[in-house]
Amino acid sequence: MVKTGNNLRMIIVCRLICIMRICISAILVFLLSPYCWAKLSNNLTLRAILAKNIRTCRKEKQLSQEKLAELCGLHRTYVGSVERGERNVSVDNIEKIANALRVPASKLLIGK
Repeated sequence: MVKTGNNLRMIIVCRLICIMRICISAILVFLLSPYCWAKLSNNLTLRAILAKNIRTCRKEKQLSQEKLAELCGLHRTYVGSVERGERNVSVDNIEKIANALRVPASKLLIGK
């Protein structure tokens, strides 16, 4: 089949529509993510509160993320992602982090 001007235009339009769908999907995924809402809303999510409180307690105790991770028995990159609010932390790991920081777990979950 010989590609005429109309066929070529249709191919270009179809490809542009596909690209637009992908872009719209990516934007929707971001806007629906808890990380986005933690950043955009005035009220912090529980995950953001936990992240902020862990970082604050760790700095007050003058611990590096690496040292805290060692005390918890967790990987240092995991601790970093928890402090950035990127992880959905299990209750067991909240307990490990609280014990390593020598604070009650409830202190890590209360907004200030």
